[in-house]
Amino acid sequence: MGFFYFILPPIIFAAGYTLKHRRFVNNLDTIMLLGVIGTLISMVVMTLILSFANAYLFFEGSKIMTSEILVLVTIFFLIMIIGLCSFCIRYYRSVKLTA
Repeated sequence: MGFFYFILPPIIFAAGYTLKHRRFVNNLDTIMLLGVIGTLISMVVMTLILSFANAYLFFEGSKIMTSEILVLVTIFFLIMIIGLCSFCIRYYRSVKLTA
């Protein structure tokens, strides 16, 4: 667990700090695609976890309906995609202005 808190952040920071702006902009479509795929995977995992918890862990009177689970996961998915898109658009504009 210490690896994720103490060793990985400096590695990611160094990789982002030394990244050339032009390489980032050239690979923006791939970065967006991987971000969307990762968000979809997390959406499926969250749906499965909530469905399992709904079926086996909650008491009979407090069960969540399937439509509520799908609405919660869809809202999470949309927030993640909107955040990713807005970050990439802001970064692209700042690179375009400085270039």
